[in-house]
Parts: sequence; C-alpha cells; structure tokens
Amino acid sequence: MRAKLLNFIMPLILLCMVINIGSAQDAPSEVKFSFSNNADEERIFMQLRRSLETRVNDEDSRRAKFGMAEYYFKHNALLDAFRAFKEYADNYPPETSTLLARIYLYKIANMKNDADVAADLKKQILGNSFILLFSKFKILKYQSPFNNNYEINYYLDKIKVFLNGGDFEEINP
Repeated sequence: MRAKLLNFIMPLILLCMVINIGSAQDAPSEVKFSFSNNADEERIFMQLRRSLETRVNDEDSRRAKFGMAEYYFKHNALLDAFRAFKEYADNYPPETSTLLARIYLYKIANMKNDADVAADLKKQILGNSFILLFSKFKILKYQSPFNNNYEINYYLDKIKVFLNGGDFEEINP
C-alpha cells in the first residue's frame, strides 16, 4: 500500500517542483543591477575589518569602510549598512565615494519607506551642482574593494547610477 502511495505522490511532487521553478524563472526581476560574485567575499570583508584595526593610512581606511558598508547592503543587513554609509558620508569630504554613500542611504530609506529621510538625502545628493560644458552629462566612476564598478551620470535633470553595467538608482528632482 505504501509503495503504491509513494509511486503516486513522488511524480506529483516532482511536477509541482518543475512548475514552481518555471514560474520563478518567468517572473520579472525588480533588481536590474548585480553585485560581482566574488568567491572570496568573506575573506575580503575580514581583511577590510583587520585593516581598520591596524590603523592603515586614511585612503585605505576610507576604502575599507565603504567596502564594509557595501558588504552589509549586499547581504541585506540594512540597519548596519545605513549606519556604516551614514558614518562614511558624514566623516569624509565630498568625492565620488561619499556621493555613492548618500545614494545608498537614499536607496535604503526608500526600501524602508522612510519618506522624510529620503527627501532630505535627495536634497543633499542633488545639491551638488556641476557645470556641463559640451556634453549631455558628466560621468563619475568608482571601483569598490569588492571590484564592483559604479558609474554616476549627472544629467541636467537627473542622476543615474549604474552598478556593474546595470541600473542601480535614478534620482529626479
């Protein structure tokens, strides 16, 4: 009796699994960007933490802090990522990585549905003005410690951020 029941149930389970996998593949993906798949991610993260403990020079310390915040975001530790990017944005002078930290903060605020924080961050991000001479937009680039390539395109009416060639964030006034 059990053997007959198993012979009936097993094909049904396999059929359900195939249908479920097929429907998951057909579903549109919200995320258009992707982080680089680095097999040594945990090792790199621990090296970044160790470098902060050994008091490396300011540039290496800055890169380590950005990389750690990026790691937190990638692994959906949004509270840790928000704290780390906030500290980064508040403590370093304006440059491409500081702008990226604010963009991450904006993205996290939107993910958490915190409209007030997102609006304040939007003002900070769009407050940087650039003079565009003979081009449609200005390009800023940054490569993170995890080899993620960021590109920020400043247009007259918006900012578009790309991560590894995919859309990461777009900010309109």
